[in-house]
Amino acid sequence: APPRLPEPGLPGDDPRDTPLPTFYGEEIDAETDSIIYVLDISCSMGDHYRLDRARNEVIRSFSALPESWKFNVICYSAPVYWLWRSTKAANPENKARASAWLLNWNAHSCTGTGPAVAKALSYRDNHSVVVLTDGHPNYGVPLPPKPGGHNNTQQQVLGAELHRKVIRDANLQGARIDMFGLDTTGPTRAFCQGVAADNGGHYVDVH
Repeated sequence: APPRLPEPGLPGDDPRDTPLPTFYGEEIDAETDSIIYVLDISCSMGDHYRLDRARNEVIRSFSALPESWKFNVICYSAPVYWLWRSTKAANPENKARASAWLLNWNAHSCTGTGPAVAKALSYRDNHSVVVLTDGHPNYGVPLPPKPGGHNNTQQQVLGAELHRKVIRDANLQGARIDMFGLDTTGPTRAFCQGVAADNGGHYVDVH
């Protein structure tokens, strides 16, 4: 009798033999064995131990990556800080270095989400970005002069749309961006949902 061929996987099955990364219990559908974490460390992340909780989840997530994967970590407030100039192998040494680097940061300053995610997208060989934020984007993308009759809420919405455009324009490789909103509501939640929808990802509420 001829040898029995393996049965094909179900539609949508991932043919790789390594598990996909998870973040707050959500499986991240990474196209390649690479992922970049983008963590908001703006001033509001210092409230209610948000930064401690978020940092612990980022460390838990990349600590579970197989060594065959690559990863990088970006933190942002007004400035954008990146750990490495390229994604690195998820080996024990690099995981330990990333953990120590993350633990050095304190919450400070404003929320430059657009430029931070654009920086993550500058790593063209990476196709999966995970973003965790709690605040409305308010830095790094110039707003036009406030027209007569515009209130602060309208300016917030306009600012968010400009940050979304910065991210869309930077995503030349068609990376998937999954957004995690930490205690977000209203315009901030809508912004996160919009970024995820623009870039083929999911939005997840985190509390």
